[in-house]
Amino acid sequence: MDEELCLRWIQLQTFFPLARHSQNFNKNDAYLTGPLGFKQGPGLNSLKRTMRDRLQYLRFMYTCLFEASEWGGSCIDPVYFHFTKDLRAMDQDFGANDTFMFGGAVKVSPILQSMTADQKTFKSHFPQGRWLNLANWKVVDQKADGEVDLDATQETVNAHLAPGSIIPMQDTMSNMTATYFTTEDVMKLPITIVVNRDEVAAAKGTLLLDDGISRSELINKTYEYYQIEHKATKTIQFNMIQGLRDA
Repeated sequence: MDEELCLRWIQLQTFFPLARHSQNFNKNDAYLTGPLGFKQGPGLNSLKRTMRDRLQYLRFMYTCLFEASEWGGSCIDPVYFHFTKDLRAMDQDFGANDTFMFGGAVKVSPILQSMTADQKTFKSHFPQGRWLNLANWKVVDQKADGEVDLDATQETVNAHLAPGSIIPMQDTMSNMTATYFTTEDVMKLPITIVVNRDEVAAAKGTLLLDDGISRSELINKTYEYYQIEHKATKTIQFNMIQGLRDA
């Protein structure tokens, strides 16, 4: 098994609504492929961090999927769907073919090919603006549409928050000994609102609050759905536009 390439594709699954890992067996029932086939070392450490990284975005992903269910739309789009003036975003020769937007707010830049040990960076296309790396809070400041060298050694997939966007996150990375067995376990964690202001110092986003397990919440509209807005005044406003608040 090519552990490095397997890890890259698992990193890609961070933002897949459905992510499932399968195993192949030989006649001795020994694992040949998949996460359980990883040996002790840097690859296994990156695998563990990648799986926990996905959990940080569950609230954000649930919000987008809820919106698509209620009003139509999609959660995974080409970059040019949201940056229509960036003509290079439609050209696969400029590194735009291997990147996508999730929820209209997060640009995901996966590595889809095996890389040699001495390859420390890879190229990905970014539209103009200030993009926030959600793994280390570093800023990619694009003065014009074009390619950027990203860190290929980052243990989790490269994900950048678009200018003018707000998303919810829940910290599952700082305490690597904590266990999360169900979606409900993650949903109980504190929520952090991450804001990346645009050129006029404004940003917006949405947030769905539910328990993560009860279908009756959606049927009875006992969830809470908020529009979040941040303006140059530095205030953040939450407007509940659908659902019911507990008494």
